[in-house]
Order: sequence, then C-alpha cells, then structure tokens
Amino acid sequence: DSSEPTPCTVRMSANFQYSGSRPSSSGSRSSSSTSATLTATGGKSSITFWVRFEPLTFAVFPVSPCQRLTPKNLRKLVLHARSKGASGFPQLTFPVWRLFASEHLASGSDVAWLMFHACMMTCGTNPDRLSELECRLHEESNRGGGSAQETVRNQQSVDLFTFVIFLYMQKINAINLRRSHQTTSAEWPRAEGDASESSLGGGGSGGGGSGGLAASLTASAAGKCQDEQTHVAFVQENLRELLDLLAESDAYSDNVQLSREAADALRLLLAGSDDGGRTVRTVQELGAQPRMAASSGYSKVTRSFACRPLATWIIANLGQNPLGVQAMMASSTRICWPLHSDAPKPRGRVCSNADKAAAPSDKLVLLHAVSRETVCRAGGHTCDQASLLAWRCSDSALYLLTPLRSASLHKCARSMVLLGACSGTLLVDQCSDCVVVAACRRLCVSRSVRCTLHVMTPNQPVIGPGCESLLLAPHHASFPQLGRCLRLCKLNKSLAPGVYNRPHLLTGAAVDGHSVTAASIWRPMHPADFFPMSVPFQFSESEDSEITCLELPPEYEEAVQERMKRKRQFQELVSRCRLTPGQRRQLTDAVQQRFNRWLTDTGLSRQLASLDRDAYVAMRQERPPDSARSSNGRGGGTGGHRQNAE
Repeated sequence: DSSEPTPCTVRMSANFQYSGSRPSSSGSRSSSSTSATLTATGGKSSITFWVRFEPLTFAVFPVSPCQRLTPKNLRKLVLHARSKGASGFPQLTFPVWRLFASEHLASGSDVAWLMFHACMMTCGTNPDRLSELECRLHEESNRGGGSAQETVRNQQSVDLFTFVIFLYMQKINAINLRRSHQTTSAEWPRAEGDASESSLGGGGSGGGGSGGLAASLTASAAGKCQDEQTHVAFVQENLRELLDLLAESDAYSDNVQLSREAADALRLLLAGSDDGGRTVRTVQELGAQPRMAASSGYSKVTRSFACRPLATWIIANLGQNPLGVQAMMASSTRICWPLHSDAPKPRGRVCSNADKAAAPSDKLVLLHAVSRETVCRAGGHTCDQASLLAWRCSDSALYLLTPLRSASLHKCARSMVLLGACSGTLLVDQCSDCVVVAACRRLCVSRSVRCTLHVMTPNQPVIGPGCESLLLAPHHASFPQLGRCLRLCKLNKSLAPGVYNRPHLLTGAAVDGHSVTAASIWRPMHPADFFPMSVPFQFSESEDSEITCLELPPEYEEAVQERMKRKRQFQELVSRCRLTPGQRRQLTDAVQQRFNRWLTDTGLSRQLASLDRDAYVAMRQERPPDSARSSNGRGGGTGGHRQNAE
C-alpha cells in the first residue's frame, strides 16, 4: 500500500508508552487521520512510586565509595549476619558490623561507628534513644574510658535490611563511565597524580589514608545527592540488584523471593501512593494489596514477593516525587513571608510543601536564589520539624529560629545563617565566605571555603573533600527560642559545647597535586576572635522570656569574661574622669562613629537598615496553617515594614 502510515500509540498499564506506525487500510479514509489507542491490561495503574528526597540528600557521605563496597561484599554481610543468629538478624548489632567492616572493607572501628550511627539517624530511630546514647557516650568520654565507650556502642543495633540499603545508597556518588558517555558533563576521572584521595578512615586531626570505605571524588559526582532526577535514575538502574541483595534465596536461582520484612525496609528509599499522593504508603503495603498481587509478585501463601516482578512493577510506576523540590517549584506555591531587601532586582523564591506533606519527614522549606535580603522566622507550622533547603543564597541574612529536621546550605555565598536546631544533619556544600550558627546532631561540610561554623553538635563533624580555610567555633548565639528548639530536636544542652573541634576528615593526601594538611582545611577559632552573637530581634511578650545560653569551653569563657572586665574598667575610668556634658557628648559621638564604621565594614548596617527603621524587628509565632498562595506572583512584604507573624 502506497498510502502514508498512520500513527499508532500503545499505552501500557505501567505508564509505558510505545509509539510506532502501521500502514492504513487503502479503503478507509478515516483510518488514515485517526490514531488508535490500545490498552494492554485494562487501563492505567493508579499506583505511583517516588524516591524519597531526604535519605539520598542527607544520608549519603560526600565521597565516592571504594571498590570494596561491592554488591558481592554486601551479600556477604547479609549471609554473615544471618549466621550470627540473634546478634545479626533481624537486628544487626554493632560488634557484628565492626568485625565485618574490618575484615572485608578494611575500615577501623571509628569509621564503622560513623556509618552505623548515620544509619541510626536516617532510619527513623527514636530521637529519645539517640539523645540517651549521646549522653552516655559523653559521660564515658569525660571519664576517659575508651573501653567503656565501646561497651555503649556494642549495645546498639539497626535493622539488617535497612543497613544494607543505607550502604548501597552510598553508590550514588560512584563514577559511572557509561553514564558520563551519555551526558555532556563527563565524569571521566583525572590523572592519578591529580586526583584527590578521600577516605572515611581519617582521624579527628588529620587526613585518612587510602582504602577504607571511600576513594576519590570528582566535583561532578559529588553534586548528585542534591538532584532529584539523579535519584530516580539511580533507583531505576540499581533496584533489581538491590532487591537481589535482600532476597531470601540465592540471587542466581530461578525463584528469588523477597520477604515482607525486606520489602518493608524499602521505606528508607521509596514511598508510594494509590490515591494521588494524599496518603503516603510503603512498597510493602501497596504490593500486598489483593488487587496488586499479580503485578507485584506477592504470594499470600509464602508471604513474600518475587523479586523480578516486584522490581518491574516498581520501576514501571516510578515517577516524580510529588512532595519534592521540583514539584514544589513547578506548582509555584510560595510563602507569604515578609522579606527585607535593599536590592532593586526581584528577590528569590521562598516556597514550602507544608500544606501537602503527609508526614514531617516529607515537609520541605526552600529558599532559592535569595540575594541581599533578610529572612526572619521564629517557628510555626511551616518551619517546625521541616527540612530546610537554602540554595544559591548570596549576601543575605537568614534567621530561622525554629526546630528543623535537617538543613542543607548549597552554593551559598557571603551570607549569615542562624538556625534554631536540627534534629538530623546540617549539610554545608559548596559554600563560600558564610557564617553558620546552629545546634545540630551532625554537621557535614564538603567543597566549602572560608566558612565560619559556630555549632553545637554531640557527634564528630564530617569534613569532606574540597574544603579549605574552615573556622570551627562553639555555638555563640542566645535567644528565647533556643531552649524550645533543643527540646523538640532532642538535643541535650548539657552536652554543650559538644565536639565541634574534633572533626572527622574525609580528605586525603593531595588535592590537585598540592599537599593537603588538617591546618589548611580547618582550624579552631582563636579565643581572642570569639564574640557572643547578638540577635537583632525583639521577641514578643507571649514567648518564653528566658534566654537560653549554651556552655562555652573554658578558654572561650575566659576570653569573654576578660572582655567584659575591660568594659567595666573603661566605664569606671569614664566615671572617675568627671567629664563635662560637652566632653561626654564628644566621647559618645566618637564611640558611635567607631561603631557605625564597624557596622559598615562588616555589612551589618545594611542588614539592620533593611529590618526596620529602628533596626529591630518583632518576632512572633505564626498561626498555622501558613497563608501560602499558588500563583506566579511573589509572596511576602517589602523592606521597611515591621516583621509580623503570618
């Protein structure tokens, strides 16, 4: 037939669409102008799956895994743990993991505990349990008993299947030559002499050697944890292999079964819904439904899933995260936060999914491209227990005095960030010339330069490759909301000042051919340069009037007291001089001029001027729910207005 072909589209139930062509009938004119749509299995599936944003963003260490962390070794870990009985399965104890990591992954006890504790934070361990563990480790550390600390660690355990998934997630930073061939941003490794060696085996004061759980990391590979599309591609490429690791029988047999417990562990990585995202459910809950058993490979007799059908079913229904950053930005749901700016250009975007999030772990607040602005919040429905994402902010001051689940500062420059507290990880990535003040359970820094970090953390900070000239100092801010933030985040203020000055370095011996030492990566702030932070806010009377101050190290406390002593001596000197009113006015003007010059040099004068005409702002609790609007216009007030609650 010489007639033109007619387009034909075949729609499968698993969101798979095939477009082809077929010749039309020579005697039918209508068939040449219409397309045929064929439904293979009775319509489109209502099940949707997506990759959870939090685990791959905050639980993956900023290094590329070494060759020892292979599926073969992970399979050995599962078999080894099962052979240990109750100490290895279903709950994997730390002694079993430490021994396996030492023999098969060539990592020490500190590295094994770093991974183990990170998994405990990620898999939803009771915050009270984490707080109790940190207090016990702190007490044993003060007593100087290393063996006593090991005894406390040996009592901890995590779910075996969840831990295997956590270890497998570290592969997202691996260099993939096949994928780099298909993209413009090639990930081809540099020459051996120029590659930066990264290792999880480094100590608290120096870089680690080769081997361990991590190896070299390129700049393109390190940014994968922030990209949702990379998350989806990672799951699509590796889900079948991951399910084989969790399977009951040999992965090479014809009948590979996955228990319901192993399928339930996928909640760490995946979530789903059968009602358009209104109710978030796990893979195990959705797959065990009678109407989905044929597609998911679930058997009520064996109470297990067939791995191959389950993987095919998940991948076929895998889509965009409806609660993720891309969906949040595409919907243009912005928050009506009054932002104070002196910049003539339009400000950045501030949006949240708090009105859609079904669980606190899915609640996000995004501050994107905020430039030369001051953002001030003191808690409320939107921010409380949310994950904060401050991306590409510059020359700004961000005051978020609220309890957060986790926080990510990505590609920020010349900004000051004050956070209430983080019950999880505070991630600082690719930032420069920033000042960060926060209390958090763990601090992770990578590829950041000239940043000052005032933190209170009960766990060792993690410093990844690419960092330079970091300044670590104790938490130095005090405000009425701090006590509430610490209580809600289950951070014990008695642990202050924490172990901020004992970072775990993941950076090795050379970066770009130059020698790298701990002194060039980080140093503690000198006590003479330490000043307590004054928060420029006047809190409302309804809030807790008691200001919480965290304990300082002795050397910093002595420096502050010495400075206060000199201030009192100066005041006594002025009072003894018996100055005339004109002389007092002259002295006051000189002090005020020097203070104004300091404000101008540090850039604080612009920040104070943008807050209010009196350089103060009233901070009050917002009334839930937030008044968010879905429109293309920018929400929020303008500079010069007093900061009010929503």
